[in-house]
Amino acid sequence: MFSSLVALGFAILVPGLSPPPADSSIRPTGFTRQTQAGGGRSGSGHGHASASAEAVSCRKFVDEFYAWYVAKSKSGDPLPIALKQKRANFSLELIANLNEEFKAAAKTPGDIVGLDFDPLYNGQNYLDKYVPGKVTQKGDRFLVEVFGVSSGMKNDAPTVTPELKHERGRWVFMNFHYKNDGEPDDLLGILKRLKADRKKRP
Repeated sequence: MFSSLVALGFAILVPGLSPPPADSSIRPTGFTRQTQAGGGRSGSGHGHASASAEAVSCRKFVDEFYAWYVAKSKSGDPLPIALKQKRANFSLELIANLNEEFKAAAKTPGDIVGLDFDPLYNGQNYLDKYVPGKVTQKGDRFLVEVFGVSSGMKNDAPTVTPELKHERGRWVFMNFHYKNDGEPDDLLGILKRLKADRKKRP
């Protein structure tokens, strides 16, 4: 679902490029999220937990954003919609790296490489809803633990931890952090590794 979702989403941002066909039988070799169901080990934040007005505002923004994102998922592909309607809430670095990744993927139709999961959900599917938990401040950045909820049951560990910064009067997503099989990872790091892998190819 989300491989075609992401490719279609970024084709909107890269005029003239055609996304890979959705029915391609060639699957990506890495950076795939299979499912979000069930719990997991609890992740740990850095810095200090904050109850400041800014942290409360950040948590509220994430709560409202994910409610909007899930609602969009029920009627269409949410990522391209988010990048079009809420582009100002994503950092320029994040958008540039994502654009570069999917521009490269669009050059090899039929060979889907790179991201094959929705980086906002950390999965190829979405759950009933997502609720924010602890907010941790680290300098001018805020890390918000987001938990997936399915059939009324909240996952034990955060599904994804968005990193945000308040700038120009709005909250901006700077990165998305994950912990899969106990190992930490993040979206910008994944995109940079994919770029490095592309440079090694003939």
